[in-house]
Amino acid sequence: MARGGCCCGKAMDPQYIHPVLSWVKRYGLYALYALLLVCFAWLFKRWGLKTLLASLAGFYVLACILAVIGQELVIYYPKRHVGATPAEMGLDFERLQLTTSDGELLHGWFIPGERQQPAVLFCHGNASTVSTASHLKLIDLLHSLGLPVLIFDYRGFGRSSGSPSESGTYRDGEAAWHFLVQSRGYDPGDIVIWGKSLGGGIASYLAARHSGCRALVLESTFTSIPDVARRIVPFLPVERIIRHTYPVKARVRQVEAPVLVMHSPQDETIPYGMGLEIFAAAGEPKRFVALQGGHEWGFLASREAYREAVREFLRLGG
Repeated sequence: MARGGCCCGKAMDPQYIHPVLSWVKRYGLYALYALLLVCFAWLFKRWGLKTLLASLAGFYVLACILAVIGQELVIYYPKRHVGATPAEMGLDFERLQLTTSDGELLHGWFIPGERQQPAVLFCHGNASTVSTASHLKLIDLLHSLGLPVLIFDYRGFGRSSGSPSESGTYRDGEAAWHFLVQSRGYDPGDIVIWGKSLGGGIASYLAARHSGCRALVLESTFTSIPDVARRIVPFLPVERIIRHTYPVKARVRQVEAPVLVMHSPQDETIPYGMGLEIFAAAGEPKRFVALQGGHEWGFLASREAYREAVREFLRLGG
């Protein structure tokens, strides 16, 4: 176990997220397409229709090639740096090494809580690791409710071995589930499967397979990867190109446990409408909570409403 004093600085405060980065994530793609239209219009005016058609064909082929060879980077964007720990929040934690069914070694942490409370199996998003500031803030919030938390890095992320893939991340999630059941002795009915963003794809898979879990929580999650791709590159045949699907909307229909969906209308990464679609597809009992703020920090911008929604949904005492 490790412990340390709280040293939460400006780097961990959402108000210090650069506004330019937020603008780029929300509007950058539209700006790029506008620039391309200007370029194609210039080509047509300068060189005529044949040059324009040849340029459009070349652009289309190049876009298809980049989508085929670069989708893993876009979907996962695995980060390797692991710096801060739960000790930064003043929390006890245990360092873990989980072994998957195909032999990969996953790095993770178990943050103990009140033993009578359900444990959270947290599946984080892409472009992050267990030590990402928003994850540590969320762990602290969940700990304030007495909830134990298991957070882990997928293969290829942080200090975990291997390279990410859809089937691989499912195995990673199973390894985390089996750790809680077999090594920590949690009953499946005392495990809350929680997925944020990309993590919703892994969490919905686990909840569909383990029908006896306490609940499924999906935060800022997409309906499926192809649905996201269609919004980004509507001119490409994404069904034939995309190899990783993470069909959250389809999977949530198979989940028998209660489902909590949380999403912000201000989410600059995953459209709010996707959260509403997931909620509509889920069976009862279910609840939807509209957050405030951006994709990564919406839970903190809505801290009190978020905290009470989780408490009520999981029927926590105290």
